[in-house]
Amino acid sequence: DLSACDVRDDRLAPLRSCESLGQLFLTGAVVNVATADALADLAVVDLDLSGSNLTDKGLQKIIDGAPQLRALNVAGTKVSSHGIKTLASQRPDIKVVSNFK
Repeated sequence: DLSACDVRDDRLAPLRSCESLGQLFLTGAVVNVATADALADLAVVDLDLSGSNLTDKGLQKIIDGAPQLRALNVAGTKVSSHGIKTLASQRPDIKVVSNFK
């Protein structure tokens, strides 16, 4: 649980050595595009980014990576309805919690 932490840039690098992360909570965390790149490389199954400053660009990076991801919470982020639609069309295997239907 790294909720409310500043996880920008390469601060998630130590987690890359984990072969599998069941859950990672980044609720309200400060993220950037480099964070999204790092998240795409992690073997995380359930990822909570609710309340963070995640954008559509960061979401796309996560969609393009993280093949094992099965649950993603982006409620209260800067992700738009377009980003959610893109996620749903590209990765229908991911259960998404968002502000949009």
